[in-house]
Amino acid sequence: MKRFRLVILLAVAVAAAAAATCAYAMNAGGSFPDVAEGAWYYGAVTKLRKTGVINGFDDGNFHPGETLTAAQFIKMLFYDTELTRAEGEEWWRPYYEAGVSAGMIEVSALSEAAMELPLDRYNAALLLCGLHIKASAPEGFAAVPDTASVRAGLEDLYSMPAEYRDAVVKVCALGLMNGYDDGSFHGEDRLTRAQSAQIMLRLFEESQRSPMMKYVSAGGFETGDGRFSEALIIGNSLAGGLAAYGGLGGAACFYCNGVSVYGADGADFSGSGGIKVGLDEALSSGNYKIVILVFGTNEMASDMESFYKSYGALIDRVRKEQPASAVYLNNVPPVNEGIAECPSSFNNENVVEINRTIDRLARDKGAYLIDVHTIFDSGGSLPREATFDGIHLKAAYYEAWAERIRESVY
Repeated sequence: MKRFRLVILLAVAVAAAAAATCAYAMNAGGSFPDVAEGAWYYGAVTKLRKTGVINGFDDGNFHPGETLTAAQFIKMLFYDTELTRAEGEEWWRPYYEAGVSAGMIEVSALSEAAMELPLDRYNAALLLCGLHIKASAPEGFAAVPDTASVRAGLEDLYSMPAEYRDAVVKVCALGLMNGYDDGSFHGEDRLTRAQSAQIMLRLFEESQRSPMMKYVSAGGFETGDGRFSEALIIGNSLAGGLAAYGGLGGAACFYCNGVSVYGADGADFSGSGGIKVGLDEALSSGNYKIVILVFGTNEMASDMESFYKSYGALIDRVRKEQPASAVYLNNVPPVNEGIAECPSSFNNENVVEINRTIDRLARDKGAYLIDVHTIFDSGGSLPREATFDGIHLKAAYYEAWAERIRESVY
């Protein structure tokens, strides 16, 4: 009978495996002849060899620079799990099927055909996200990924395929993987045996990670739409679309078509019932726990340092008026440049630059980042079916935006 003590079930088994192996039972020798004591991966390889998580080749060496297949990496995640296979079945199939059953592997992302191919860093990140690892936090608090800091530090964030972006940010925030010295993740690179050893050690020993987390009160950690009854959304016409079609359970929303951070002070913001108010009135219209800002689209032709300063000043103003609130910044969705109504300054090169600046602002101002861009990024552009003018979304797509807000707001 198969014994499914899987490492992947909501990280419970990961914690159990880490606790069980913390003493590192010596069932093998020390390191390998080709793993020098001063190598950055020496500690990981040596410890994991002693636990039986990794082993070497017939020549007695580890070959740290060689790549490993997807199947080999998945087998490492199941290192202490006894699975049987049918006669004539590939050795990796029971592990693959167990991973699919447990939700670790998405077949659309990692098919059976990929099992014996070298694994790249992007797909390693996807597999690790399937473990549902949770970071520890001080008593009374919950740990949430500091996505703004991670994003601001990844030089190639907006050049990586959108389907991997969330996974890369999450595993970097957890401290399971990290970028290279040049600030890029290089997800297309094949994962080496040395890198996989380091990842596995971090998986089993939280003390080996350098996570990027924020800590929120566990008592105030809500997931239902009721939390939005104490939320304020303020911004441009896209905020108006959220108010009309997002369905964010009672959030107060004030928006102004065409507004930018430069003209917000003199703008007339529309609220519920068609009322018109100034920025001060909007910011002081209630006592809010959550303030969600939607700016950046109308500033795409701006000097980025000027935008940084002006948006930063607006964030400071929000905090002065709502000192008890958590501030969330939405980044800017892609545009569709092929639609005639889309002005030339509204292009995806500018979208990336404005979003890099918003990432930096969220990090520097201690705000939370809501990554809208990724969910609408189809090959670097807003899908034609999602928009009527290349910039604004059709009603159904605001529902997807609202869902991303639900996922991101605590």
